[in-house]
Amino acid sequence: MVFMVQERVVKTDIGEVVLGTGSTSPRGSGPNRNAAFYTYYRCPNGEIQYRPSDQAHRAMYREEGCESLTQYGSFEWNWISCKNPFNQLFLQGGAKEFPLFQVIEYGWHKNPPKIYNELGSLITVVFPQLEGQDIPDFSCPYCTHGVYTQEGYDNHLKGAHKDELDNERLAEAISKGLSAQQRPRVGKAVVE
Repeated sequence: MVFMVQERVVKTDIGEVVLGTGSTSPRGSGPNRNAAFYTYYRCPNGEIQYRPSDQAHRAMYREEGCESLTQYGSFEWNWISCKNPFNQLFLQGGAKEFPLFQVIEYGWHKNPPKIYNELGSLITVVFPQLEGQDIPDFSCPYCTHGVYTQEGYDNHLKGAHKDELDNERLAEAISKGLSAQQRPRVGKAVVE
């Protein structure tokens, strides 16, 4: 399987590097061969992301306005990190870096991640940005799927529960029609 991506030339301290060539290897090949190591970045909208940490990618992300959070180091993408990519950031006290909207989108305000610390103890990540916040609950009325923003809630209902919403709209229309028929008519009666 080859993943095709648009190629892009990025100028770095060591010259020009072509990014975006396809690869069949999970570690990549060619100019992306070091892309299996990731670093945390703060994007222009404040969101924290993990992205490849090689020099060419770092240059591309700087062009996009992303700030590298090098104080939290890099991590190798493997079977552990793919399930918990923010573990290293959390272990080093980086939970404070996340903007409130991202904490809510990930549902961490209700179910904060649990990670193993250096001593092997399971600890719950604490987000100081949640202190004193009153966050509305957008729980789905049809299933147990957790959605935590108004936009996510609306998208979830439209996508996952379209039939239920259609049935509710139909029931409302029928109810309105019936109640309109049962109202007493006001006016003068015409007698011939």
